[in-house]
Amino acid sequence: MTTNADDALRAARAWADGRGRPAWRDGSASVERSEVGGRGVWRVTAEDAPAEGEADWSFEFDGGQSYLIDAETGECVGVGLLNGDMLFGGAKDA
Repeated sequence: MTTNADDALRAARAWADGRGRPAWRDGSASVERSEVGGRGVWRVTAEDAPAEGEADWSFEFDGGQSYLIDAETGECVGVGLLNGDMLFGGAKDA
């Protein structure tokens, strides 16, 4: 199964929602095709939404989230922060 950008966006959102990660701001997500370690991936990036009770301006200090979605399987294979820190290989169990 080859995935497209919409599939990647849905997979990243499902992974984030299923693990209790902060939901992202509507309209802030972007998707681009990339290659990491010889693997074709979709890189989904998004700004975090403020937690309940958190001031809306605090998002200025947050780097947001990044998700790597395998282009063939649609599985989330990496998660990290937009500041460049990334976890690979165990995303589905992180």
